[in-house]
Amino acid sequence: MNIDALHRGSPLAALRASNRTAVFKPAAPVQEQVSVGGVVLLSTLAVALTIVGVLMLGAVLVGLWWLVSHIPVPPFVWRALSHLRDAF
Repeated sequence: MNIDALHRGSPLAALRASNRTAVFKPAAPVQEQVSVGGVVLLSTLAVALTIVGVLMLGAVLVGLWWLVSHIPVPPFVWRALSHLRDAF
């Protein structure tokens, strides 16, 4: 018996001929199940987190400004900064 003598309809013959579509049928397109309520909930959560993030950033910047404006700077730092400003 010859090994190469295969029936034409067998999957092994199709694989040997490198014809994958003859062996594996293309799958049907996947139907996505999207919940409108879930999309609305996630969108609302994203907007809320963005607003909270902007408010937190503003609070941090105001806190840093307050901290810098209320800490006394020693005179030698002012002199060093004036020398640096004059150098450039």
